[in-house]
Amino acid sequence: MDCKKTMANCFFDSITMALCEMSGISMVPRHVSCMNTQEKLLNKRIIGVDFLRLVCMYMIVVHHILFHGGILYQAEPGSTSYCFAWMLNTLCYCSVNAFGIISGLVGYKSRHSTKGMMALWLAVFFWSLLVGIIGWVFGIIPFTPLKVMTVCFPVTFGLYWYFSAYCCLYFIMPAIDVAVEHLSGRRLVAMIIALLFMFFVANRLQTSIGVGHGYRFVWLAYLYFVGASLSKYNICARIQFSGKGCLAFGYFLTALLVFASHYLLLSLNRLLSRHNEGRLLSNYNSPFMLLEALFLLTWFYGLKLKALSHWIGKMSACAFGIYIIHQHPTIEKALFKDNAVWMLSYNPLAMIACVLLMGWGIYLACLLLEYYRSRLFLLLSKTIPIHKLFT
Repeated sequence: MDCKKTMANCFFDSITMALCEMSGISMVPRHVSCMNTQEKLLNKRIIGVDFLRLVCMYMIVVHHILFHGGILYQAEPGSTSYCFAWMLNTLCYCSVNAFGIISGLVGYKSRHSTKGMMALWLAVFFWSLLVGIIGWVFGIIPFTPLKVMTVCFPVTFGLYWYFSAYCCLYFIMPAIDVAVEHLSGRRLVAMIIALLFMFFVANRLQTSIGVGHGYRFVWLAYLYFVGASLSKYNICARIQFSGKGCLAFGYFLTALLVFASHYLLLSLNRLLSRHNEGRLLSNYNSPFMLLEALFLLTWFYGLKLKALSHWIGKMSACAFGIYIIHQHPTIEKALFKDNAVWMLSYNPLAMIACVLLMGWGIYLACLLLEYYRSRLFLLLSKTIPIHKLFT
């Protein structure tokens, strides 16, 4: 196929060029072959994206401390501590969207092997059962038939909403890849915008096609579609920024706009004596939250971390395990459930420092546990090659 013809339909072409003129962003020369670039991406790990996986998981831990720990809803609305807590939460909340987009970015045109999915499922089952047993032994969670079934069948009973949604997504990934491959760039842009508008409005109207504020398989499939579209035309690599921090500025600015909308809506609802959290633009399916995730992804994509590439490559494979461990009901009840409210007694900066330090401790502990679990499974796979049944 003629390269000029391909580039004429390049994804986000007109939008990207407009942004370039406004912000000084330059583009990689158009004569570079799309096919060669795509082949390089498939044969080479992107260190910046691997590092983003680790950062996003830390952000998710911080969000859970703020949310499950009780800080967000125990802080006095309008107070300085309230503003600091919600602003930090806004910076972290887009990390789930970033994870979903990364799935499409690296999964587009890949094998989608059953072996890899089975390995992920075994890791989830291992931690679900092990941490569940610990919870029962120490009386942290009740030993009831429903809890036993939930721990033994984490996907079926929705113990981890993201993984349950991802399991559903796994079966349609090849179909999404085919759709992205055959749609032109302009059609992809139109579909991304139309679907985002539909999901956002439908969720506001509480219709049957809503995405539950983003906690649904449909929204995760949409994020995969966005990531696959970015991967097809190698958008993240083509966008370069002349000034350091340009994309970082976009990320922080978008987060600030989301927080401002939250605060304004909250103030308006209080004046009208209405009970509403003011989260119109701060849900996963918000256009601003999606844009924030895209800024974050593009910013990290271009990072050069050669000195840490070996460590990042190893640890990024353990990122999802952090979510599985710390989101287990046993850990959530023991470490998170309203256990961070005491931090509100400190000044706002000290409170944020405590949240970040607590998050780092939980994050590091879970990372090490998952790393040694992966090593154990690697040793067991040499003597009990269960995975061969699924290749």
